[in-house]
Amino acid sequence: MAHDNDAVDSKVESVVKAQVDRIAPQPSPYLLKGTQFVPKFNRPIPDQVEILMALFRVPHKGTDVVLTVNVPTRTQNPETKAIKMEEWEPITQAFYKAVETFQIVDFDLFASEAYLGIEFDHP
Repeated sequence: MAHDNDAVDSKVESVVKAQVDRIAPQPSPYLLKGTQFVPKFNRPIPDQVEILMALFRVPHKGTDVVLTVNVPTRTQNPETKAIKMEEWEPITQAFYKAVETFQIVDFDLFASEAYLGIEFDHP
């Protein structure tokens, strides 16, 4: 994701498998917390963006579902509000609630491996 955002630097603070009770076939997510430094609008100083990401692997469909929240915490753009640390907690709570309650209702939304004619390596 940092590559796609043209980040000049990034760091991953943590990656964990979520301890969420899931009923099969609902996938349990991997959670990532990190920071990206992304130059915006040709400015010389990059914006600091905190990243929360949940990766739901769906191996029987050969796909993943990703939920992300990108929160600017330092920005050079006067039109973009940088989030202060005291504002961070409600954002993280909302993100983790979304992760906890996320469900794939119809797995047929995803093409199957057989349909795609591709064989995937599953971890």
